[in-house]
Amino acid sequence: SELRLNDIPSLSELRRRYSRTYARVLKRDRIEDETEYYLLRNVLFDPGEKAEEERAQLEKLIAAYEAKLTR
Repeated sequence: SELRLNDIPSLSELRRRYSRTYARVLKRDRIEDETEYYLLRNVLFDPGEKAEEERAQLEKLIAAYEAKLTR
């Protein structure tokens, strides 16, 4: 693929790399920094299948983090 030709990791590869961070954020139930925020946003907006429960948790965590930034 064009991504591989340009040495750019795919979204799936990035998700694998950050899966431990992703699981840690979900378990903690709180986003602590911008990197975690964008990781969760990318997972949420990835067109792949997600359980409704996972989608709801992602939306809640992202909204809470965005609300924290506007205070």
